[in-house]
Parts: sequence; structure tokens; C-alpha cells
Amino acid sequence: MPSILQKNTTVILAGVLCTIMLVLATFTYVQAEEEDSIGTSSTNVTSQERTPRKPPATNIKRDDARNEAAAKREQNQLERQSAMAERASTTKARGLERSQTQTERSETIKLKQEEMQATRAERKAALQAKAQDRIINLAANLGNRMDAAVGRIQNVIDRLSSRIVKLNELGVDTAGASRSLDKAQQEIDNARTILSTIDTKVAEFISSEDPRASWKNLRTIYSEARDAIKASHEALKATVASLKEAIQAANIGRGVSDAVSNDDHSTTTP
Repeated sequence: MPSILQKNTTVILAGVLCTIMLVLATFTYVQAEEEDSIGTSSTNVTSQERTPRKPPATNIKRDDARNEAAAKREQNQLERQSAMAERASTTKARGLERSQTQTERSETIKLKQEEMQATRAERKAALQAKAQDRIINLAANLGNRMDAAVGRIQNVIDRLSSRIVKLNELGVDTAGASRSLDKAQQEIDNARTILSTIDTKVAEFISSEDPRASWKNLRTIYSEARDAIKASHEALKATVASLKEAIQAANIGRGVSDAVSNDDHSTTTP
């Protein structure tokens, strides 16, 4: 019995040892394989790190196309921005130029208006000067004509006054003629008084700030002088008519009648 147990024990121990050695051998092999695999992988990684991987040609073309498109877009954007900036600058320049042109045009218009106003003022002054000279000349001519008419009528009045005195000496009733002659003398004196101030009134009219109102006053003065001269002339005609009637009533000679007729003729053209 003991020998069988010993034999079995020896066999068991031998089997256990074989099993342990087999496990150790297997473990050593596996470890060696792992180390070899790790070494190979490390070598491959190092090789890959040392030698960069070249991408495929298709990817390169695609990247180049994308880069080119991006570059074109950027260039187009830059060109667009440049065009917008240039347009804005041009618009601003045109605005400034337009504003400057309008300012120059406005100044030119103002200058032309001022020149036209100055020209009108000069023409107006020239016309006023001419008008003043014309008014002065017309006033002088009219005054001279009226003065001449007053002088002629005064001469007739003086002659008729002398005739009335002579007719009174002959016994002719000259009362009516004397009254008419006195009326003629009053009117002609009035006309002479009015005409004595006419030069002053004309000067006031020329220098007046309101020519219309001054002209109305001046025209009124001329009208009054003219009416006085006409009234004096009418009174002279009445005087002559009264003398004729008085002479006819007195039945005096032809010479006196002729003298009165001559005086009558002179009163018809004052």
C-alpha cells in the first residue's frame, strides 16, 4: 500500500511540475509576443512620425479649389469694399462740388442782382436828373408865358384906364367900364402874386420825397394863376364892351370909337 501511494504521489508531483512549467512557458511566450508586438508598433509609429503621410491627390485638388474659391471671395469682397469706398468718396466729392457750384451760382446771382440794382439806380438817377431838368425847363417856359400874358394884360389895363379918363372928360358915363377895369386889375394882380412864388414851388416839387403830392400843389398853383389871367382877360372884354355902349349912348365922334376898338383888339390876344 505504501509503495503504491508513494508511486502515485511521485506521479502527481511530476504532473503538477509539468503543468507549472507548461504554464510558465506559455506565459513567457505570450509576454515575448506582446513585447515583440509593442516593439513593432512603436517602430511603425516612429516611422509614421518620421515620414509624413501624403494625402490623396483628390483631397489636394479639393483643398486647392476651396482655398482658391475662398481667396476669390475675399478678393471680390475687397474689390466690392474698395468700389463702395470709391463710390462714397465720389458721391461726397460730387456733393461738395455741387454745393460749391450752388454757392458760386448764388453769389453770381447776387452780384448780378446788385449790378442790376445799381444800374437801375443809376438809370433812375439819370432819369430823375433829366426829369428835373425837363420840369425846370417846362416850368420856366410856362412861367415866362404867363408873365408875358400878365404884362400884355397890364398894358391893356393901363391904356383903357387912360381912355376912361379921357371919356370922362368928354362926358361919357364910364362907371360900368371902370368897375370891369378894376376887376381886371384885381385879377391880374392876383396872377402876378401867384407867379412870384412859382419858382420856389417848382424847387420844392423837384426836391420833394413825395412828388405826386407836390405835383398836385404845383398844378393847383398854375391853375390858379391861369384862372386869374383868364378872369382878368374876361374883365377887360367887359370893360371894352361897356365903353362901346357908353360911347354909343353919348353919340360921340368916330375917333373915340376907333380908339376903343383898337383896345378891344389888343385884349383878345393876352
